[in-house]
Amino acid sequence: MKRYRVLVLLVLLAIPFASHVQPTNGAIQIINKVQSGLLAEDSLTTGNYGTWFLYGDAVQQNAPYKYSEDSQGLHIGIQAAKQGQWAGFYAMSPNTAGMVFHAVLTLPFTSVPSGEFNTGLYVQTSTAHINYITCAADATPSGYGWAVVYTTGNSVSAQKFTTVYSQTGGPTTRDCTIITNGQNFLEVYLDGQLVFSSTTLNLQMPSPFNSYLEVESTYAGGMLFGTYGDYYATTTYNVQVQNAPAGDTAEIDDSSNTMLVSATVGSGGSTNLDTGRYHLPINGYVRVYDPTHNLVASTSGAGPIWGGDAFQPSSSTTTTTSSSTSTTSSTTTSTSTSTTSTTSTSSTTTSTTSTTTTSITTSTTSTTAGGVVLNGVQSTSGTLSASPYQITLASFDAAAGTNRLLVVGVQANNAFATSVTFGGVQLSKTVQSYYNNDAELWYLVNPTGTGNIVVTMTGATSVVVGAYSFSGVDQANPIPSKASLHNTSPNSPSISLTTLYANSWVVDFPSMGGGEILGSPSCTQNWNVNLPNTITGASSSTARPSPGSVTCGWAANFADFWDDVAIEVKA
Repeated sequence: MKRYRVLVLLVLLAIPFASHVQPTNGAIQIINKVQSGLLAEDSLTTGNYGTWFLYGDAVQQNAPYKYSEDSQGLHIGIQAAKQGQWAGFYAMSPNTAGMVFHAVLTLPFTSVPSGEFNTGLYVQTSTAHINYITCAADATPSGYGWAVVYTTGNSVSAQKFTTVYSQTGGPTTRDCTIITNGQNFLEVYLDGQLVFSSTTLNLQMPSPFNSYLEVESTYAGGMLFGTYGDYYATTTYNVQVQNAPAGDTAEIDDSSNTMLVSATVGSGGSTNLDTGRYHLPINGYVRVYDPTHNLVASTSGAGPIWGGDAFQPSSSTTTTTSSSTSTTSSTTTSTSTSTTSTTSTSSTTTSTTSTTTTSITTSTTSTTAGGVVLNGVQSTSGTLSASPYQITLASFDAAAGTNRLLVVGVQANNAFATSVTFGGVQLSKTVQSYYNNDAELWYLVNPTGTGNIVVTMTGATSVVVGAYSFSGVDQANPIPSKASLHNTSPNSPSISLTTLYANSWVVDFPSMGGGEILGSPSCTQNWNVNLPNTITGASSSTARPSPGSVTCGWAANFADFWDDVAIEVKA
């Protein structure tokens, strides 16, 4: 398919680097990574094509193509079947529910004998429309240049091309980073310099995305190659510091103690550090300084830092050992909707997009196994149609017992969560699957009191949100194992996880198309919400006295595609 054509000259925006003093000496708190933002990483030099799908219209045209990997990178070559006719070949990534996509692109020549040749990194919606963003180089007989273009189209081809940056000439190897939510936000960096930024676009690119490393040519006189290296994708461009003192300064410092990014910790104890301009991972430190700029907390060594990583000072984690007493009591469940009257209190939630949601509340009387107590479950659902794409699960009580854990599940059809907060405190994402539909889990150690759970999505979507309140959980290692799974042939959801410790709970969260209804769970159902023709989200749990394999399955009324995630909650 023809993707990119025109060049328009713009001006690069330089971003200065900052430096600061060496950290102070003395005892400091250790900062631990509690969430990884890395979704995919491939040096493109190993000869292992892994999950890349290699194809293109060159196949149908019987146009010559070739690909290989060596120490220089992935080489893709293409030759037009006849002069003037576009032919292309690409390596396509799996569906990726991220915001940051990076590759190093090399155009091995500064002109071509005739016709045209281009090579680029494309980020494209995985839906049935050819809407994408590209960072690409183009060569003609008169020279070459670079451009950033976004398009909208139909299921056959791109129809409207918008060039937002171009440069005639320049380096023949460029470091390209594309950052987008697929809706209104786009930033593009070339060689660490911001060349385009906007928050007001209409990109029409529902997540998840596919990355394409692609060459195209109209030259039939020989094969022309593009070279690609250092591909990665991350959940977002921010590194988050959580549970730090408000008013302190969080920083990312490189291995030579030069400050790269800094931000003030907000009243909720968290802040974001923007790494978008940097080639990742950053080999450096996450540090926290008090208002007089004394170093109070730091990661223990210079390690890899990715966008989407989250860090917490060690003092924010309590290591009290929970009780191992085993008791069991009854569970009562009640459901409230707009058409059913029950004994439970209805908890209607309205999103900030003015769309009304239906709420299901489950009230649980202390179900205990091996010290872990399930104190309560609550869920809500709705359709988000306008920015800031937020849904609120109101007045969730997470405060029963000691050694508490809050677990929040998000299940959606067209977007994924960028933030989950409880009473203004940011949660950490622990596991996600977004191949067919989005299923993801977030958690917070030792939550306090009753508060609103606010989930912010990347764009318009239907969404189910549910929360668990546990106590008696190991605060140092609350979720020792997790699993994610999706199917590629229609069937019913089922996921297995091997618990590592005695007296653990297993919780699963299947996400399936809204044309199907789930039932007959093999583990204990805690919510099961169907938004017709958009999304079905459900969750179940079980307590196991001994380590071993646990399977939670559901029966769908019609076989379809699904995603499922599960975690172990440790006593």
